[in-house]
Amino acid sequence: MTIQAVLDELHDQIADCRLTAFGDVSAGLILRHSARENIPREVLDRIADAARCGFEIYDALELAPEDRTDHPVQTIVSFTPDQTLVLARSGDALSDLTCAALSSSHVASKAADTVQKAAATIGDADR
Repeated sequence: MTIQAVLDELHDQIADCRLTAFGDVSAGLILRHSARENIPREVLDRIADAARCGFEIYDALELAPEDRTDHPVQTIVSFTPDQTLVLARSGDALSDLTCAALSSSHVASKAADTVQKAAATIGDADR
């Protein structure tokens, strides 16, 4: 399955989903996205920047190796008044970002599970 196909499927699976995207956290770029409306590049750049900042904090707060779980996907959920971002990266490809932007927060938990599965699928395809 292509990255674009995974993003399109992810977008269709999540209620209130405005956008799904794949990018490179270290480069701060969204490389592909899926949305029903035109998304300005500036919005994609802000999402990439939020992911970069979020995972920098995640890495800074990372637990000692003996305290970590072996979860294959790292996830951050960010809430703002206008949207909820679910950001995930695969443990095997830490610069690969899969994300979903939601128009409400009530589906964030279900969306996080779905985004994690998509990130794992993309991570498996990269190997």
